[in-house]
Amino acid sequence: MSARPKGENPPAITLAVDMIRCDGHGICSWLFPERIWLDRWGYPVVDPTEIEGTDQARAMRAVRACPRRALTATPVPARSSSATVQK
Repeated sequence: MSARPKGENPPAITLAVDMIRCDGHGICSWLFPERIWLDRWGYPVVDPTEIEGTDQARAMRAVRACPRRALTATPVPARSSSATVQK
């Protein structure tokens, strides 16, 4: 794992739920209700948008608290400002 220069923000992350592993405990939605809510059966529904800034700490707390390890966080690849469009 490479070290980031001091003051540089971590890359954005997205959350995903492995519905096969999930038992519907709901801990994730208690810890991060702005991005994770429960359906009518008690299973999590995750906001698929990128998570940046101070919300990342709360998201990671929810990931670590999942008793079945069904909630995961994935870094979003950095966008290159020099990308060109191919025709």
